[in-house]
Amino acid sequence: MRQAWHRLPGWSKGLLAQALAWAAANSIVVLSTIQAWTVPDSSWLILIQGLLAALICHLFGLQRWWLIISLLFSPAISLAQVFMLPSWVYLWAFILSLTFFWSVIYRGAPLYLSGPKTWATVTELLPKDHSFRFIDLGSGLGGLALNLSRQYPNGEFHGVEFAPGPWLISKLRNRLAGGRVNFFRQDYRKLDLGSYDVVFVFLTPMVMQEIADKARAEMRSGSLLLSLAFPLPGIKPDFTLNTNGNEGHLLYGWRA
Repeated sequence: MRQAWHRLPGWSKGLLAQALAWAAANSIVVLSTIQAWTVPDSSWLILIQGLLAALICHLFGLQRWWLIISLLFSPAISLAQVFMLPSWVYLWAFILSLTFFWSVIYRGAPLYLSGPKTWATVTELLPKDHSFRFIDLGSGLGGLALNLSRQYPNGEFHGVEFAPGPWLISKLRNRLAGGRVNFFRQDYRKLDLGSYDVVFVFLTPMVMQEIADKARAEMRSGSLLLSLAFPLPGIKPDFTLNTNGNEGHLLYGWRA
């Protein structure tokens, strides 16, 4: 039973948290009516529901960004009703959100973005005197690969992203920058890492065991695996670098 619960995707736990929080908030209204208490104002009920949803998500062990979504979900709906937005706005907002957060639904992996300080750290680790192939698993908006491709004409750069929105943006950015990076939309699990010299990941702790197994099975001798913020479970890194003084942004490296 416990294993089945852990296998549930984050979105299903988030929806359950919303439902439980709404049930609790409505129970407050019913109890207040029965006991002849002062019924809380609707704005207070929405706030209480958001706080309860965030608390339940925390108890479910979901990541922090789920807590933020749960906290703001009901207030956002309430504001939309206040401004009487037309129904098509909800549809397009849902579609747009889906294109950016499809990886959350499919793999439980949110859109994490690395920054210039991480790019600078990775830059120092790449070969300068010979050609190499680099891939970013979960390339997001493409910032890392695009930045590196400008500095390393001897490198072949790839980025794989499953969410349609970020993938499309990275494709457009690449075209504007001259098209040196190959961005493709695919599940990284279907890739063969054996053809790459450097593999970079910035995903989620939920998939790091899977990444470790895949790297052990496929990466060839002499290649380099880099993981930002999340180490491979049970495997001591060959080196650890601090990219910006924040403990949450350590860069872990393993040489195959």
